[in-house]
Amino acid sequence: MNSVKIYFDNELVSFWQINTVTGILTFSSPPKAQIKISADFEFDVPVRFDTDHISASIDSYDVHSMVAIPLIEILL
Repeated sequence: MNSVKIYFDNELVSFWQINTVTGILTFSSPPKAQIKISADFEFDVPVRFDTDHISASIDSYDVHSMVAIPLIEILL
């Protein structure tokens, strides 16, 4: 949970706890009315490629592109 950051009106706050099983966020003191609560975090979704072939093009010197890389989520 090192990647979770919680903000009140764009100011970083640290008086919260998160249950890593349920994802429920609990504040040690309630936020004031009308406050904007936002969060930054990272998460992983296991996936696999959905094809054996990925189309790519060389657009110019040292510039490559791919239109799409089809992925399928792996349900655990």
